[in-house]
Amino acid sequence: MKIPKFLRNLLQSNNYCDKNSAKFAKANEYLGKLFPGQLQQDVTGQYIEPEYDKFLDAQKKFDDDIQNEKLIVSTSNIPNDKEQKSENKTDPNKVTDIKMSIDGINWLKGKEDKILDKQGNHIIYDDQTGKPVNTKKHLPKGATIGYGHLIKKGEDFRNRISEAKATELLRADIAIAERAVQDNINVPLTQNQFDALTSLAYNIGTKNFAISTVVKYINNPKFHSSVYPNLESAWKAWNRSQGEISNGLINRRQNEWNMYSRCIY
Repeated sequence: MKIPKFLRNLLQSNNYCDKNSAKFAKANEYLGKLFPGQLQQDVTGQYIEPEYDKFLDAQKKFDDDIQNEKLIVSTSNIPNDKEQKSENKTDPNKVTDIKMSIDGINWLKGKEDKILDKQGNHIIYDDQTGKPVNTKKHLPKGATIGYGHLIKKGEDFRNRISEAKATELLRADIAIAERAVQDNINVPLTQNQFDALTSLAYNIGTKNFAISTVVKYINNPKFHSSVYPNLESAWKAWNRSQGEISNGLINRRQNEWNMYSRCIY
């Protein structure tokens, strides 16, 4: 859905999660002027962006308020009729303009296993056991390096990699998870929500993410699962490794949920 770019930036700011921040007050003031009495709040108390057609209905009043100096903001990003027609070629609800934040990346680094040598270089380890592997032998199926990078066929990291290379691999892997969120989530997200979903997709795999009950709950407020009664329970259900419940995954899901629902990194 389409709203002015300056307002979308406010909504995607991590400071929007803080109800006492100036950005929270500013964003809510603009939303209230654009859509008086039309907004709903999510479980975190943040406003849910209205449907695209409601934005078009509110646009004229918004322009009139600008002219009457009731609301002094930039209107360069408000679409006119011609822009609306061209933008209708794509789905306006797609999450396409958000990337994982620096806070999110640093948080993810802290959650992923890593093993360093005395010089601070990353060495290969077994993702299932968390222990270093003998690189002189055939690498196990779960051979991993850096921040959770599963070594693919044709990749050779037996000589270890630097922190810079580990971060480069992480960013490349995150991009795949970001795309999974962008392709499967059809409602607007704040930055903390996008970061949490990207972490989930990164950890459980993009295919699992695409078919998950988590995605169904987020995309459809009327969705109900007989197995998982709400979004939180569906999220936290991803707590198994090799068929067994993992305390590590229980903690990770809780931390992701705190990020998604309370903006706690």
